[in-house]
Amino acid sequence: MTGYQYFHGDYTTIYFFFPSFKLTSASGLVIAYACTALMCFGERSCSYFLETYQYSASFRIRDVLIKSSGYLLATILRYLIMLLIMSYHSGIFIITVLSLSLGQCVIEYIKASNTTHLPIPSSDNSHYSLPSGTDNFPEYNKNMSIDA
Repeated sequence: MTGYQYFHGDYTTIYFFFPSFKLTSASGLVIAYACTALMCFGERSCSYFLETYQYSASFRIRDVLIKSSGYLLATILRYLIMLLIMSYHSGIFIITVLSLSLGQCVIEYIKASNTTHLPIPSSDNSHYSLPSGTDNFPEYNKNMSIDA
C-alpha cells in the first residue's frame, strides 16, 4: 500500500485527482491549493444558491430542474473536497478548512446585509418609535407589563 495514512506535508508523492497531475514541485502545490480554494468557494456558492432559490409561479418543471442541477453540482463538489481531504496532505486540509470557512463568512455577511433588523427599545422609550406594522406584537408594546 502506497501513500500516507496520516497528515503530511510531502508534495512529491500525491496526485491531485488524476495520475497526470502528480504534485512534483512547489508550483504544482500552489496550483492545487488554488483549485482547492475554488472548489470550496464553488461549493459554498452552490449551497447559497440552493438556500435562496425561489420557485416562480409558472415553469415549475424548469425550476425543479434548475434546483436539482444546483444540488448535483454541490454534491459533486462536496465529494471532490472529501477526496482531497483523504489525501491527508496537511496543506490541502488547511486550505480546505480556511476556504470553506471564508466562503461561509461571506455568505453570512450577504444574508445579514439582506436582513431587516428591528430596533431594540430602550428602557424609557423616549427616543424609540415603533416600526410600522409592529403594533400587534406585545414585545413592542410600550405599555407592556409582566404579571407574575
